[in-house]
Amino acid sequence: MKFYVGKFNAYQRTYVISPKQYFYLFLKECENQIDNLKNNSQGSVIKFITKNMLESITIIEHNNSDEINDKINYVYQNLINLNKKLEFLLKIKQIMLHKYFK
Repeated sequence: MKFYVGKFNAYQRTYVISPKQYFYLFLKECENQIDNLKNNSQGSVIKFITKNMLESITIIEHNNSDEINDKINYVYQNLINLNKKLEFLLKIKQIMLHKYFK
């Protein structure tokens, strides 16, 4: 399961999930249930999860669900930004290594 922002190619067995609210709470709950999703995946050669399995994931709402969702959103946005910076730094590293060790 991947969290992705932006355009991407959706292939067979790719589900695009857009919850109406509490997206980040839903995403976090998917992460919490990843072992369950893996264990219940179907298919003999290539394992896959079904749309029904994803739709059965529930989020328990609390009085502060908006606040929790915002905090999780903040963490995910930081992860996305840090991953972008890491990719950029790895590219610079490769350029520098190539330049100095030809």
